[in-house]
Amino acid sequence: MASVVLSGCLGYPLDGSYGGGYGGGYGGGYPPAEATGQQPIPQPYTPPAPIAKSTSVDGNTISIVVRGGYSEGLVGVCLKNTGSWNNGIGLAGASWKQATSNATVCLDNLPAESIRVDFWKAKAFGVMTKMATRSFDLTGHEGHRVTMYWNGG
Repeated sequence: MASVVLSGCLGYPLDGSYGGGYGGGYGGGYPPAEATGQQPIPQPYTPPAPIAKSTSVDGNTISIVVRGGYSEGLVGVCLKNTGSWNNGIGLAGASWKQATSNATVCLDNLPAESIRVDFWKAKAFGVMTKMATRSFDLTGHEGHRVTMYWNGG
């Protein structure tokens, strides 16, 4: 009885046993698309991890909105103070910016990576006090501005 070898595209065996010819083989399977003159299959798009819609600091909810239209390859993080007391933000362990009532301050031209943000609030006698540090993953959000709306008192 004669044996029959089933073949697939370009005559390579369907069982993945092809292993010769192109630089010593590919460990089985078919040669890569480049070797056959075909275009490689594009990888599926993986969207960036979403940024939370809100966070809480000192009992206040801070709403977070992400919008496009920022510098290509960079991210801006802003604080819009919607309260009557002064609030502030800054990169963890670095200097911070203070927003008076109804004002906006921004941390500009940040790389799109994980960052830690310190949140500051005016407390007794108007003394600015660090209230919390929160982490945000900005990876994949290049060209966006993240605005945090804080009604902190």
